Amino acid sequence: MEANSRAAELCKNRETPGDVGRHTYELLLMNDGYILRPVNVDKNGTAKLVTYQLPSDVTYTIKRVGDKDFKKESDGHWVFSPNGLCEPVAFLFQRKNDWVRFHINPLTATIQNQESFIQ
Repeated sequence: MEANSRAAELCKNRETPGDVGRHTYELLLMNDGYILRPVNVDKNGTAKLVTYQLPSDVTYTIKRVGDKDFKKESDGHWVFSPNGLCEPVAFLFQRKNDWVRFHINPLTATIQNQESFIQ
């Protein structure tokens, strides 16, 4: 689950891959991975598009504010800014019977309440 770990690391450290600068980013959630895309690119176009592929046997679901349960999202998005503010969401990644679930704090963009079951 290398791509999942990298996403969690980005949130926890409020970093951007490849030192792309201090921009607001949008995480585009695809069926088989995600794309980290700058929302606002400066005139020089210094921000880079970064794509991560999930392993074929890994799935994810998302629980947004107001949702009662985790839901499968295809072509969803999640926006977070360099000041640490982001939409509060919970992610659940699964591979067979193994799973990792965590919530993202909306004020700090850090992982909270991480739980997992790995055989």
